Amino acid sequence: MSLEESKKYLEKLSLQEKQLSSFVWFLMNAKRYGNRIFLAGNGGSAYTIAHFASDLMNLGFDVFCMNDNLARLTAITNDYGWECAYTQQLTHFKQGDIMITASVHGGGKEGEVWSQNLLLVALEAKQRGGIILSLIGCDGGRLKELSNISIIVPSDLACYVEGFHSLLTHIICERLKKEGIKNAGSD
Repeated sequence: MSLEESKKYLEKLSLQEKQLSSFVWFLMNAKRYGNRIFLAGNGGSAYTIAHFASDLMNLGFDVFCMNDNLARLTAITNDYGWECAYTQQLTHFKQGDIMITASVHGGGKEGEVWSQNLLLVALEAKQRGGIILSLIGCDGGRLKELSNISIIVPSDLACYVEGFHSLLTHIICERLKKEGIKNAGSD
């Protein structure tokens, strides 16, 4: 792990400018048409996604961060299992709403058990007519296939993936501001 290696990942991310612009475009349309933004992540990605949710909320988006309510999350996990931790929270998800997921492994390859709850929530949201935007690591895993747009940090090291995901969420919010979305709160 080095700054030089970080620079290489940043160069690889710069090749995903189209995905980044599309990510912003989908969020702009959600704001324009009054669609809600749902967000979910596990582990360190849960913190990244919670911070992103807060920043989007400050920009006036209607946001629901699925990993923020510990009482609800643990009740669902207790009653239905961890795989359903997020699908059980889609009660108010409507066609055109956006589901944003963040995952280091993206659900991995077929047969692996990484982030099953994120795979299931992406699938359920897609079946409800939602748009799936994902921040993923490794090769994107199965989550990439479920996503309308995914930005992939091509590393299997959580320190790089989670760090660059955090940077990407800030870049996205800055681009939203440049597109005319006004800050409705404090950072």
